[in-house]
Amino acid sequence: MSGPASSKSESSDPKLSSLGASGPVGRIAASTDDINIPSRETLPHGEIVVILDFGSQTAQLIARRVREAGAFSLLVSPKASAEQIASLAPKGIILSGGPSSVYEAGAPRCDPGIFGLGVPVLGICYGM
Repeated sequence: MSGPASSKSESSDPKLSSLGASGPVGRIAASTDDINIPSRETLPHGEIVVILDFGSQTAQLIARRVREAGAFSLLVSPKASAEQIASLAPKGIILSGGPSSVYEAGAPRCDPGIFGLGVPVLGICYGM
């Protein structure tokens, strides 16, 4: 297999070696200061789609499908600030839901400033 979805091309790219062998995955952090988001210059190209992972079982699959479509996907914690995400200049943002209802007390939330970044936002499986 070749192209953006090929694991061989991702793992052999020196720019991705610091992001993990299986591709770019943000880690869950206690605060926005503890979130590991790479700089835009270290990413393989400028077509970036940020995926906020709220605990979905399909977040990795969504990321893979985005890469297969030709964009670079980056999974990050929903605790990432709007400023951190804006620094990547994403072409779009996907909210990948989780097991919590948005109506439950303590349901995970993202920085509301993300919705003011002027990029399309798609929510998948995050609701009732």
